[in-house]
Amino acid sequence: MSISPKNKFGIIWILYLVSVLVVFILTFTGLPIFKPHLRPGLVIGALFPFISLLYFYRHYIRESKVKFPSIFNWLLPAFFIHIIIIFGFIITLDKGPGSKAPSPRYIYTSFYDYGRIFKSFQKVEEPIKGDIIGYIKKDVLKKDEFNTLSSYYSPYFREIKITDQGEVLEGFAELAGEINQIPFFIAFAFGFLGALIFCLRDAIIRFNSDDLYPKTYVFYIVRFIVSATLAVTLAYFIMDDWPTVIAPLVFFLIGYFPDRAITYLDERFTRFLGIKTTKYKPIPLSMIQGLTDYKVSRLREIGVADAQNLAVGNIKHLESNLPFGKTMLCDWIAQSILFLHFPDNIESLRHLGIRTILDFKQCLIDKQQEAIETFSGKSGLEVAQLESVLDILRLKHVKARMTELEQCM
Repeated sequence: MSISPKNKFGIIWILYLVSVLVVFILTFTGLPIFKPHLRPGLVIGALFPFISLLYFYRHYIRESKVKFPSIFNWLLPAFFIHIIIIFGFIITLDKGPGSKAPSPRYIYTSFYDYGRIFKSFQKVEEPIKGDIIGYIKKDVLKKDEFNTLSSYYSPYFREIKITDQGEVLEGFAELAGEINQIPFFIAFAFGFLGALIFCLRDAIIRFNSDDLYPKTYVFYIVRFIVSATLAVTLAYFIMDDWPTVIAPLVFFLIGYFPDRAITYLDERFTRFLGIKTTKYKPIPLSMIQGLTDYKVSRLREIGVADAQNLAVGNIKHLESNLPFGKTMLCDWIAQSILFLHFPDNIESLRHLGIRTILDFKQCLIDKQQEAIETFSGKSGLEVAQLESVLDILRLKHVKARMTELEQCM
């Protein structure tokens, strides 16, 4: 007997809800597998599958506006994100510094203490790590001195008692190993948290905008991986150069804006290698009126990274891949074309009421020289620059583009 799509959806919804509740309850039993550290990832990660299932119900079960897709194509990417979030919290809460201490100090709440410990320990470790055996043989580092040292650091990790010289070596290596992992865990924790906040916020916006798809969750998965990797890559550089309080904020912003971190790394390595490059300076999409952060991110998902990409974009392709109206898309394209011609004078043109290349064309095309000179005086643009752009607008392929934009606005 075949199961109707509605009943199949109900069964999957109940099974998922029950499984999350069962695992959550098991975290209170004290079983080794179901540790309390599972709870944050379990609860927060469940939001993504729930948003996916609610969206699926609203658009394909209740309204039935389009052909019924496979529910597993929707749920599996969201469920995979749930798993990533669970492991993300386990790494930072269960495996991070302080997790083995009698009273754990987790990396999210005591990052300042951990950062301060890491920096102060570098000064302690520097004269020792080069030749620790020779250092001990000179009786500079005695058992009592090491116990004093460990008594300062150990409360953040675990108690280490030293009884002989061999244990001094082993104890120091163990303590140093945990302390030197601090930048990794702080970077991972806050980079992961930045990606989590971005993805959750973006999923809610897409849910309300009817713009949620299975590939959206694949995009989130990639963002989690890239954000955490970038943060960890920059960890030791930033922890050394930045104040302890600011470093977690930097890692969070790397997780939230990984593209900017990639640009930063690219510039640093280019300067380090001494490579001389002449780069095209792109006009950011955020300069275009009407493009919010959400709309900019949607354009970037389909390969439209800046105003130049948007200016030459295929209108039909944009319309079929974005949840925005054709008139709105053409307005953005017309604005971006104006930006390309007048990148340094866009504000003066907007002050005169000229927002798009179509406005500019209607105001000046086929006008007498006197009108162009008058406009030049009002806008502060050179007459030669205005005439050059007007000549470009008379070219055959540009006229075809203008006609295409005029027909949809």
